[in-house]
Amino acid sequence: MRLWVAVCPPWAAALTLSPYMLMEFTFPQDDLDRSQALLSLMGSYWNNIWGNNEGGGANLVITYMDALQLLAKQTLQDTREVQDAVSRLKVPIFHEENWHLLVLKESELNDEQTSLPRYGGGETYGVGGWRYGVPVVRPTFNWPVDEELREAPLILNRITSASLTLTDGVDYILDLPRRAVSFRENPFKNPLVPTREIFQGNQVVDREAALWVFRGQFDFEYMYEQFAYILQLRLRSSQEFNNLVNAILDGLVRGTSQREIELGFSAITGTPLTLEPQETIEVVADDGENLLIVSDLTVYRFPNNADAVVSVGDTVKAGDPLVDTLQFFEFNRGQLSDELAAITTGRGFITEGFLSDITWVNEGVPLTASVDENGRTRIEWELGGFPGDTQEFWDRVHEEGTADGAMSLAQLLDPRTTKVGDPPPSVFPSTINPLQFLVANVLRNNAYLVKVRTGRFGERALGMEQARLFRKLVPPHTVMIILAELEFADEPVILDGPGLDETKPSYAEDAEVFLGMEISETIPVGLVTDRTVRLTQIAGRCQ
Repeated sequence: MRLWVAVCPPWAAALTLSPYMLMEFTFPQDDLDRSQALLSLMGSYWNNIWGNNEGGGANLVITYMDALQLLAKQTLQDTREVQDAVSRLKVPIFHEENWHLLVLKESELNDEQTSLPRYGGGETYGVGGWRYGVPVVRPTFNWPVDEELREAPLILNRITSASLTLTDGVDYILDLPRRAVSFRENPFKNPLVPTREIFQGNQVVDREAALWVFRGQFDFEYMYEQFAYILQLRLRSSQEFNNLVNAILDGLVRGTSQREIELGFSAITGTPLTLEPQETIEVVADDGENLLIVSDLTVYRFPNNADAVVSVGDTVKAGDPLVDTLQFFEFNRGQLSDELAAITTGRGFITEGFLSDITWVNEGVPLTASVDENGRTRIEWELGGFPGDTQEFWDRVHEEGTADGAMSLAQLLDPRTTKVGDPPPSVFPSTINPLQFLVANVLRNNAYLVKVRTGRFGERALGMEQARLFRKLVPPHTVMIILAELEFADEPVILDGPGLDETKPSYAEDAEVFLGMEISETIPVGLVTDRTVRLTQIAGRCQ
């Protein structure tokens, strides 16, 4: 991290300071905003002689004290940041500069850095003149800024008695992807902005304009430099990043609990969970841009495409989800929610020898019961996946269940009161819920599911790629299943056979065999160093 060392005047220790000085914008906040108070702290001579007089001498002393108090306030801010950075629970997100000099060079107006299109910027290439590597003409006036600058609430033309105040989002925007500040009007055309000419010899080669950023936020990567480096996790500084690091470290230090999992996924998806131990929902409304859920203690904001899972009058507890973007399901009592349409079990659940995953749907499907050639009852039902995989799955289940000393699946599900031998096929129901069976008999033992809807993440979401960090937290005797539901913009097309017409499209398959390699030339024996034969199966669908 960065450490600032500054010398405070002797009267700084006697100041009366508010503990929330950095959070409030009232004026005056404390003695550092009162020049008369500073004169009193300097001693009776300065207060009696200069404090009650008017004129050039008194104004000079007061102005000098004002300059000192600006330095003292920044020193105090830096010191507090250093103190807070000792604790990962209090480490600041950004460094705050009360005043930051922003110098604009006229020659850098709309240069390549600020004018080149960027990936993810929303431009459509090939339409309207957008071309890779070619600067574009923008309607705003753009200059490069420090890479570390993240927020600039206000920009003024002077520190004291400012005659020009520019507001973020109205007069300018801070374009972080392009590391630029975009003004609505050209500052060089405004007579209230101080400018100066730059000479080379006796020739004017450029001009500079000077503006002041008030309470700018700078990203010095406090969390990464102090704590996150041990996790090898380096993301853009944000409150969500701090929350994720704290959740991971809490789980590593004191053992993983439900709270660490919830807070971690809240940061990953940018979806806040209930904060207070108990809250009552009072308002659920859409303001046109966001979904607002207001309780008696807190206001929560979500993207307007999220659906609330709470209603007015509901009582929620800390960690409860408020929208369907992020939900948690536990199976410890064999319970199954209707919110889960299906679960796919992959390589972490099934043994080797399967081409792909197997899906268990949350609905009734036909159950088939039959008797094999050895007189043993075999039961199975429809599962999602490649037909070869599902057939192999049921073959293994029956084979291992009928081995010596084992119980078959039919015997385990025998509904008879007196269980002697294999149950006949007629005693089994005609349908079964595959997912309910899986939850009641397998997943209820230390398994839980995290459901996320990827198209409804908050604007500050860290992304699902960070879910890999939970491998460090999940204990070896538990299973965490992540169900990611993808969003589609249009109506789904069910591809279950040949297309009927252009309004009811589908697909048709033609199977063909393609040889992986045909060799017609002779390879000298001396060039063959590995005589091992390897068989590789390649599967997929050609477009």
